[in-house]
Amino acid sequence: MKLNLQETTPNILIADGSGAIRNGFEAIFGEKPIVMCWAHMRRAVVKKIESMVNKMEKQDLVEDIDALQLAQSEQIFTKASNFFIRKWNRKEPTFIEYFQKEWLTSHRGWYEGIQQLTPSTNNGLESNNRVIKDENIFRERLPLSRFKILTFEMVQKWSKSYERGLKQFHDEQTVTLDI
Repeated sequence: MKLNLQETTPNILIADGSGAIRNGFEAIFGEKPIVMCWAHMRRAVVKKIESMVNKMEKQDLVEDIDALQLAQSEQIFTKASNFFIRKWNRKEPTFIEYFQKEWLTSHRGWYEGIQQLTPSTNNGLESNNRVIKDENIFRERLPLSRFKILTFEMVQKWSKSYERGLKQFHDEQTVTLDI
């Protein structure tokens, strides 16, 4: 992929659980680490908890998942996950079965230590998606021909923002540890 006529090769994908996004990324860039967006993961889990878990246990379960997300390494995450499973399997076995399959096997990369110095959400991308929907297509489903025209118009408008210095693209971390 080229950006400003320079080859760009991302080292990591931060996305929601979409198989299509993951497959497309791997088809273009090869197999790379995938970070599951924490915001998407948490929303999905809280929704499941609402429908599956005893009311008395909901808050404690969410708090334990929030704590699990803070694991700083694969080793810590694995050990903490095992303790989490042992604690909750007796109380909420149906939820734990879902959680193990979905979040400890299929989409495992949602904890902080999965990729150091990498955001844990794809909120920046989601923000662009919202701008596209709210300001350009007005949340309508468009025929491909019309969407293509709008896409070129958006790219042209955004490119001018970068040319004029109104926006900047960063491909490296710009926040330092002292900040």
